[in-house]
Formats: sequence, structure tokens, C-alpha cells
Amino acid sequence: MRTSRILPAAALAICSLAPLRAATALPCRPPENGWRVALPWLMYVNCGSFIDQLDTAGSLFVGRGRLRTPVAGVEVQVKAFGTRAAWLELRLAKDGSRFSLESGKDYEIDLAPDGQATVVKDGKKVPGPFDRMTVEFSTRPVARLEAPVFLKRGIEVEVRSNLAVRSFDPNEPVFTEIGLLKDATVLPSTSRSPGTVITECMVAASCPEPEPKQGSPATYGIVIVDLTEDVLRDATAQVSITGLRDLFGKPLKAEGKISLGGVPKTKDEANYYLKLSHQAGPGAKPGWVADIKFAPGGGVTRIHGFYLKPQVTIDAGQGTIDTAKTN
Repeated sequence: MRTSRILPAAALAICSLAPLRAATALPCRPPENGWRVALPWLMYVNCGSFIDQLDTAGSLFVGRGRLRTPVAGVEVQVKAFGTRAAWLELRLAKDGSRFSLESGKDYEIDLAPDGQATVVKDGKKVPGPFDRMTVEFSTRPVARLEAPVFLKRGIEVEVRSNLAVRSFDPNEPVFTEIGLLKDATVLPSTSRSPGTVITECMVAASCPEPEPKQGSPATYGIVIVDLTEDVLRDATAQVSITGLRDLFGKPLKAEGKISLGGVPKTKDEANYYLKLSHQAGPGAKPGWVADIKFAPGGGVTRIHGFYLKPQVTIDAGQGTIDTAKTN
């Protein structure tokens, strides 16, 4: 006699699907040039807004986009730089030791590559998981020139680099104006850094790491070049500044055009001024008046931080012009 066995419905496997949480973007949107490399193993990223806490890991790649390749074994430790900070601090390590970036290369770092991070913003914890965030940066030794600042004592040109700058002597950087025929004119200048500079022992890790001035990594890579003679030949000048080195010790390339403003509108604003008036009429003696100003830039002299600039003014003429009498 054949019998059949019927399984109870309770024995059937029933699968239930739990809703998946969509990934959240990290609250970090770096602005243009919103990163700084302070030491070969230490860099900072500006998030564009204040964050109470952001702890995560990262992966390092050399190259960009589809051409990038992972740097095997390198771990990136990411945390907010201070309490309620706009900057992230990224430290590179491999096998428990510092890992140094190389000069002259393009890099990418993926933050939260596994979607895991601890984030607190505006006093509230942000739930995960998180989208991977990619930060692009470069160790190429380049800098940019900001618009010049005009002061009563002269002209200041600001050099900015995303790489920290090695310490330098005030007279070491050289300011050069490049003419239309590629002729170079070296102009007297002194330089200083209002920000944080790097020494050789810091790069060699034989002395303490630098503390960003004013508590901000934005102070890395800033140099002020102070022209001691305002003798630029063109209103829009092609200039080059040499003699600076980046944190790797490589010469920092800083060149570009700077605009010195529009045409002077008054006699006081101009270095050279000439006004010639002439009047004559029936039965009247002809008269003329010359108003001349000559203030060459090449004669500027700096003494104890003050600038002495010679100026010659001439008011001459003969006869009568309207109501003005001259001899």
C-alpha cells in the first residue's frame, strides 16, 4: 500500500524583504581650491560648512578618473579638524608608518568607500550609510597670483598655492615683469608669509608638525610679495615670481597676468600729467598756461617701511587765459 506525505504550510519557507535605506551624501562640498597639502603625509579638505564630527576612512589612488590606480596598503584616516570645524584632516599611513605622497602627481582619495562614517552636524548625528565621496588634488608645484592690492606705500601681490611653502628669506623670491618681446625686467621686492610655512625638519619628521596659524589650514601656501618700486610698464602686466619652494623642496611656479586698474582719472592719480591751454583774440595779447606733473616710479626709495617718491610739478605760462594771469 502506497502512502503520500503532505507537508504542512508552516514548513514552507517564507521570505520577507526589509526596506533598504538610501545612502546619504557626506555633508562636505569642497569649494574650488578647497584643499591643502601641509606635509607629504598630511593634508586638509575644506567642507564648505561647519561639522561637529566626521570620522571615517579613505582609499588613496594615483591618477584621475578611469585612469586612476589604487595605492596598495595605504590607509587614510579622516577626522574633523577641531570642534565645529570646516576642515577635515587626512593622514596617510602604511603598515603603521607615515606614507608620503610624491611630488608632481595627480591623486584622488575616496572618503567612506565602504559607506561607513560617524557624522555629527549641528549637534545631531547623521545616519548612514553614506555615499562615497572623491577628493581630487595634485602635488604639482604650481601657484596662482591674486589681484594686486594697492596701498599708499606701494603694491602687494599675493601668491597662493595649495601646497605648503618652505621657509624663505624675504629677499629670496624674485619678481619679474615679462614684456611683449619676452624681455624680462626684475623689480625690487621683499616677500613674507602671513601664514604657515614648512621647514626641512618638519618634512623629515625630525621636529614637531606645524600648527596652522589662526587655527586654519587655509593659511598654508600664502606669500605676499611687496613691490618696493611701482614701476610696472603695462596696466595688465605678465609677471613671474621665482625663488619659492613647495613642501617637497621643488621650485614653485607662480606666473600670470595682474591688472593694475584703469586709466588715472585725475592729476593726483597720474604719474605723468600735461595740460596746455592757449588763448588769443583781436586786440589782445596771446596767453598760454602749462600745467605739468612728473612723478617717475623708478625713483621710489623705501626707508624703514616708508616709501619716498619724487614728484615735480610745473605751473608756467605767459599772458592772460580767461581770468588767470601768468608771467
